Amino acid sequence: MARNPYALGLAIATLLSGAAFGQTSYPMLMSLKPVAAQVGQTSELTIQSRYSLFGADQVLVSGEGVSGEIVHPEVKEGDKEKTPNLQTMKVKFTIAPDALPGVRDFRVATPRGVSTLGQLVIVRGPVVAESAPNDDADKALQVTVPATICGTIEKAEDVDFYKFSVKKGQKLSFNVRCMRLQDRIHDLQQHADPILTIRTAAGVTV
Repeated sequence: MARNPYALGLAIATLLSGAAFGQTSYPMLMSLKPVAAQVGQTSELTIQSRYSLFGADQVLVSGEGVSGEIVHPEVKEGDKEKTPNLQTMKVKFTIAPDALPGVRDFRVATPRGVSTLGQLVIVRGPVVAESAPNDDADKALQVTVPATICGTIEKAEDVDFYKFSVKKGQKLSFNVRCMRLQDRIHDLQQHADPILTIRTAAGVTV
């Protein structure tokens, strides 16, 4: 009996597509917290990913003077034979004293392939990370300037408060990176549109 080549080809294509959907994708890096690290220090930062980071063994960082090391999570005895869906992982970034400030690209190598692009901001001064709710003026986080402040967007129209002291005649400049870092995140569905407001101790907008 004659075979139908079209039907046979369709059956093979269906089997192949089913196998493709069964595979686990390479990790897509969605966030780094905090997003900055100070020159001359080693900082432990947290990566969040879409798809598993399990088995990651290398961090690839652009430029010179910055290296990354995977902090492997503890695996319980009963889970050693499984492949956990590990979407959160810590990485130690070591910044050399002579590393140039600026944005560095990095990727994480895993058994399922190399991840999408993440970005780390290298700064000279101290890094202040949001560690407690500070969504109203009474809970404002005290900061000593100059500093790099790394906040967290926890909800739509999220507001974070920080307070610092300045002397009369002192000049300050502010640089908000938020959206520029998000532009390099693969398949990010929503982007932030940050607004920076400076107020006096009395709450008056400058």
